[in-house]
Amino acid sequence: NEYANKTLIEIYNELLPQLEATKKALEEDKTQLSSYQAKKTSAADSRPSAKQVGSTFGIIFISIFLGLVIAFDLSSYKRHLRTIRFCRRRL
Repeated sequence: NEYANKTLIEIYNELLPQLEATKKALEEDKTQLSSYQAKKTSAADSRPSAKQVGSTFGIIFISIFLGLVIAFDLSSYKRHLRTIRFCRRRL
């Protein structure tokens, strides 16, 4: 037996390259698995109710976002107008 008079560490160091090569040969590209692709793909839903709900929530989300942007701009605009009026009074 070729490993009879060797320590466990010596045996491990000799077998490690073979173990790594075997592990690499058996390793599979996970992105090519059907289970991985199924997780990343949404199922099509052609029901009219699903489309209506999706478009309704989309419109609501965009409206809220634009409303917040406009509200913040209006508050800045009001502050800017006050500054202009104050500066005109000083002149």
